[in-house]
Formats: sequence, structure tokens, C-alpha cells
Amino acid sequence: MKNKHRSMAGLTAAVMMLAALLSGCAGRYRIKCVSGEQFVVSCPRTARPGDTVRIETVSVTDADLYVNAVDGTEIRFIKEGVYEFEMPDHDFEFKVTVISNGLA
Repeated sequence: MKNKHRSMAGLTAAVMMLAALLSGCAGRYRIKCVSGEQFVVSCPRTARPGDTVRIETVSVTDADLYVNAVDGTEIRFIKEGVYEFEMPDHDFEFKVTVISNGLA
């Protein structure tokens, strides 16, 4: 009986620890750069739906840099190297594309 009680206590502790870990992630979705991540200076890894998310990129002078959502979510240009979007209610993926503008 003592071993059975110890097993249940261990299982209960494991379930409570898992619930505590997951509660910090509840309602948050993943943000991932799927292409051009070398141009991203900062971007959070997760956000809650409706949060305004900021993506900061390197500034380029001899090319055009574009930040686009894979799913068509609008990403707004704020200023050179700064973009924002409203976090949707699902995981979000974006890509950064740099195209030479022929000035180099």
C-alpha cells in the first residue's frame, strides 16, 4: 500500500509540474521565420492572439528588403528595419526576402 501511495504522489506531482509549465504557454502561439532569418535582428518566439508583434531586421542600403507573412497576414512597415503585425490565433510564419536594386 505504501508503494502505491508513493506512485500516486509521484504521478500527481508530475501532472502538476506539467500543468504549471504549460500554463505559461497557454493561449500563446509560435512565431517563426522560415526564410531569411539571417536578416532578422529580433522577434519574439511566441505571442498571444491580438498582441502587436514587432520584427526588427537589418537595414540594407544596396537592396530592397521585404517581410511577408506566409499566410497573408498583414505586416506593416513602421520604419527602416522595423515591422509590426497583429498576432493571429494560430502559429505564425514569415519570410524575409532581400532583392538587389541594382545600385551596388
